[in-house]
Amino acid sequence: MLEIEGYDNPVTYLIEEGYLARPEFRTIYVNPGISPTVEDLQRMRQSLDLPAEILSHLAEDELWNTAVVDATRDLLSRHRRVLVFATTVRQAIVLSAVMRALDYNARTVTGTTPKAERESVLQQYTINSTKPMVLFNYGVLTAGFDAPVTSAIVIARPTKSLVLFSQMVGRAMRGKRAGGNERCEIVTVIDPALPGFGDPADAFTNWEDVW
Repeated sequence: MLEIEGYDNPVTYLIEEGYLARPEFRTIYVNPGISPTVEDLQRMRQSLDLPAEILSHLAEDELWNTAVVDATRDLLSRHRRVLVFATTVRQAIVLSAVMRALDYNARTVTGTTPKAERESVLQQYTINSTKPMVLFNYGVLTAGFDAPVTSAIVIARPTKSLVLFSQMVGRAMRGKRAGGNERCEIVTVIDPALPGFGDPADAFTNWEDVW
């Protein structure tokens, strides 16, 4: 057990000392009208990720996409670097195009992005520039991606995996003393009818036994 005098847990200490950014969580509830079948529910109970067809349904839903775009635009009014974890590869590509059409600096990185293009996009994103930029991705920037400039994220990818969820949240939590930011915002888009973390704060309580 790691114990620090005067603190309930190490996370509080790391935030107070500036090694982790102080997070502000916000949840956006969207009801696309998905009604999982008995087979779907059974598969979801046995898997950490939702079935591909349900994710595709979410990614094509107008309400879901509008919520992601609105949340992203709102964050870009306050943050220089915003990272969006899309529901599918197609959604990441489409919403990035939508944001560019709205005159935002938006790019996409997916598993099929050519290496040279990916390196160019990530270089643009990680440089210390005052021009706001949003980076959409699916499944490639959850781990092994170090971008301390990221101060806000949108999680539009439903998951039951605590590890994956924590990796996504962690992309924005680099603190000032670790080259990051004093504060960060994490917005999660959720369909209450589907399993997953209904409240981002719930995920962190799962680590209490570690502390």
